[in-house]
Amino acid sequence: MSGEFYRAFEDRYRGSRELIKKRLSAYLPFISAVKVAHGECRALDLGCGRGEWLELLIENGIEAQGIDLDAGMLEGCQALQLPACNKDALTALRELADESLSLVSGFHIVEHLPFAVLQAVTAEALRVLKPGGLLIFETPNAENLLVSTYSFYLDPTHEKPIPHLLLGFLVEHSGFAKHKVVRLQEPDMVDEAGGTRLLDVFRGVSPDYAIVAQKAAEPAVMELFEQAFSPNYGVDFDELAERYEAELRDRLQSHTALSTQLGQEVAELREREQAGRQDLGRLEQQVQQLTAQLADHQETLGRGEWLAELATSPVNQLTQAIQNLQQSNQQQFQHLLDDSRTLARDALSAQREQSELLKLLRGQLQPSSAENASGGSSERIAFLEGQLNETGAWALSLEAQIHQLQASLDAHQSRGSLAARLYRLPALPRRLASRLRSGSRSLLVARLHRMASSYVLRTLAKNLLRHFPGLKRRVVTAMYGKSPVPQVVIADPINTGVSMSASAKRAYCVLRNANKETVAE
Repeated sequence: MSGEFYRAFEDRYRGSRELIKKRLSAYLPFISAVKVAHGECRALDLGCGRGEWLELLIENGIEAQGIDLDAGMLEGCQALQLPACNKDALTALRELADESLSLVSGFHIVEHLPFAVLQAVTAEALRVLKPGGLLIFETPNAENLLVSTYSFYLDPTHEKPIPHLLLGFLVEHSGFAKHKVVRLQEPDMVDEAGGTRLLDVFRGVSPDYAIVAQKAAEPAVMELFEQAFSPNYGVDFDELAERYEAELRDRLQSHTALSTQLGQEVAELREREQAGRQDLGRLEQQVQQLTAQLADHQETLGRGEWLAELATSPVNQLTQAIQNLQQSNQQQFQHLLDDSRTLARDALSAQREQSELLKLLRGQLQPSSAENASGGSSERIAFLEGQLNETGAWALSLEAQIHQLQASLDAHQSRGSLAARLYRLPALPRRLASRLRSGSRSLLVARLHRMASSYVLRTLAKNLLRHFPGLKRRVVTAMYGKSPVPQVVIADPINTGVSMSASAKRAYCVLRNANKETVAE
């Protein structure tokens, strides 16, 4: 294998120069103790590589010498003018005198050597060291499962991993007084406060370790190194496995307590479930009852809708009939008003005809002195004049009442009560006209009696008679016969050749027939 290849391999996988020097600073407590014990110190670094350890020793006042068989690695030392040469480790140790060195070191070289050569190197290191001197062998830690099964074999020059128990026994068997296992470069993820994972057990053990062995010396010298040898360095497999098991037991206990609590809660939930099922059963029964009631209500509602639909048709028909009746009453009331107006006009026309007839009678009666002396004709004329005046007043009052009815119709046209009362009145104007035209006393009396049975006509008659006291007296006389009516003999103007209009002739005929009936009685 060429030196260039191995140097490139080291640059990629070993780490930068600054990182390596930072890792090697873990040995400074031992270096300080050596300096105190020996004063001026000399050191030999076996397999010095790129010279990081040589540089650190020189910086701390140690006279150091490095050796290596790889020319490519030595170029790095020569570039930094570090004291290093190409020489075999065993040869270099054998060339040195006894007790001539304070420190012999070898970083990551023991895994490259056959075990027999390693034994010889260990024995020679013990020979060349001063009393109290130190031997440092650093190598990959086989306790780390990831290192022992994977990363160790990444370097093609490695022979086999050497467990710390084997290397410790080797230095002890070779004659060193004591040794210390220094575990190094454990990952930062191994933190007691953060908890230990199974993955930490596999790869959390310190990936490298070193055996720091000390040659026997006076107790005072050995005591100088006590502070450096006392602490525990790094993380071993047993400690990490026990930590993981302890945390696992704690978690198991916590889970057991939690499981017990969950069991109690499950029991409570089961009791609640049983109670809930009972409540659910009751609710289902209530739902069934409510469903049955709802079905009954729906059936009743259906019958109600059918009855409502059945009752709606007559109500609609009755509403339509009421509306039609109101319209009919309004129309009949309007016809009543029209007939009343016609009656008023006919009354006025009859009044004028009677006036003409009266004038004609006066003209005929003036030549007869015998009749004037008797006074019968004059009384008859006076009676007729009174009736004529009363008839005119009645016609005027009737016209005023017609106007009042028209105003009442305008004010109460939306109400049906007035129209309902007056729906039988359309025949009244014609009856009144017939009475005025006929002039018959008996017919007048019968009509007055019949009119008195109607509330509306009775009210109308009261209003008329209140304003005409003379008319009231004569109506009472005519109806009940309390005052005799004088008899008047009227001459026949038609046969005497008096000129008359057609309406005057009709009125004269009416009065004549009425007079005949009165005389017959």
